[in-house]
Amino acid sequence: MADELPEIRLGNLQVRPPESRPWPLGRPGISAERRGDAREDDRPLFVAAGALQAASDWSCADTSREVGGLLLGFHGVDEGREFAELTAFLPAGAAQGGPAHVVFTHDAFAALEKARDALDPSLAVVGWHHTHPGYGVFLSDADRFLHTRFFPFPWQAALVVDPVRRELGFFREGPGGLRTTGFFILRVAGA
Repeated sequence: MADELPEIRLGNLQVRPPESRPWPLGRPGISAERRGDAREDDRPLFVAAGALQAASDWSCADTSREVGGLLLGFHGVDEGREFAELTAFLPAGAAQGGPAHVVFTHDAFAALEKARDALDPSLAVVGWHHTHPGYGVFLSDADRFLHTRFFPFPWQAALVVDPVRRELGFFREGPGGLRTTGFFILRVAGA
């Protein structure tokens, strides 16, 4: 099945087939906090606490306009169980934002690609992020179009943050279309 997945490019950022990785909850020194309706048997989303904090910090840095970024990590499989693991967040500083929109330009994607390559070129695109300052956590029609067009796989997520209300939510494709999804926050012991 993994060999049948097409490669998708956002600029030169590519989506890869799942790679064999150890199940995050079985790793030594890792604890997990369940958020929302997270289930281990439903292609779970594991989120590194540091990556979520980085996305939250970027979201709160400017609440006068929408900002965005890219979610990086791994699309993994362990003993037949698929999962997505968000390990890094890249802010899209070159994206153009206004009070109720953010645009990921070609320049923004080029900058994200360069930042990803400097961080770790093996990281896969596991989703995207943007803010709704003061509007709440939801996906607009334009957000839904962007997600289904550029992040079409069910393991890819959209993270929406309302930095004014201090709320966030992940969305993924599921029964009935794009919907909120639970997730596991991963923490390293002693960190």
